[in-house]
Amino acid sequence: EGEIRITVLPLDGIDGMIMKIDVKDIPDSIKLISVFGGASNKRFWRNGDLGVDDPEGFSLKNESCEGNQYSIQKNKFILTYGQKTKGGPRQIEGVFPLKAELKTASPYQMMTPEDVWKSLADESKPILLSMLNLQEKSYYIVIKNKDKSNITYSDLLELYDRAEKRRLTIANSLTVNTPDPFLNPLGGVISAAADGVWQNSCWQHGAIGWRMPLNGWRAAYVGDAIGWHDRARMHFDGYAASQITNIEPSIP
Repeated sequence: EGEIRITVLPLDGIDGMIMKIDVKDIPDSIKLISVFGGASNKRFWRNGDLGVDDPEGFSLKNESCEGNQYSIQKNKFILTYGQKTKGGPRQIEGVFPLKAELKTASPYQMMTPEDVWKSLADESKPILLSMLNLQEKSYYIVIKNKDKSNITYSDLLELYDRAEKRRLTIANSLTVNTPDPFLNPLGGVISAAADGVWQNSCWQHGAIGWRMPLNGWRAAYVGDAIGWHDRARMHFDGYAASQITNIEPSIP
């Protein structure tokens, strides 16, 4: 039986993600189709918090594709979106394998891969498709916020290695060694969760639910538990500097 293994990692020091596609025992006739789109620049009420924001907020919806503009150059694309939003227009760029075929299509025809690939792009609500013949062992895809860098496909292996190295550094921050093989992975899981609640210079209250900085809650002690004392110092120094000290105390 054939196997397609997809690994997705956040880029190291870049606001984006990298995907590695490993292929094993797949017939040459098999093609992989990917779909990308639905960038609305709509702000969540509470950062996508479970139980507060729309649980489908991260799904590809037809209405979220409105106004998306794609510029395709061979195996690359640039998406411009959010032109009529408060934050103004923003851009996302992507790099696919050199032999990938990119095109725009309609978000209303996503019943099957064949349907969406044959569909014609909706001018006001387009989506981006890629088709890849799986004839090599590994492929890479990068999607990130547009910046001044000029990334080519030949750069992606190095970017993936950097991302994987960062992942291993985080996962190995806490090691659990017991006779039970089901308990030992907990060290990496806890370390990844700790990194997930870190943003900018402080610990958030939660990674998904309550993803906001709340002073005085338990997240402040994450750095001590994992041994990340530099982050703990940044967290407590930041809150100490934000204290209001120029108001006379009052007793009600």
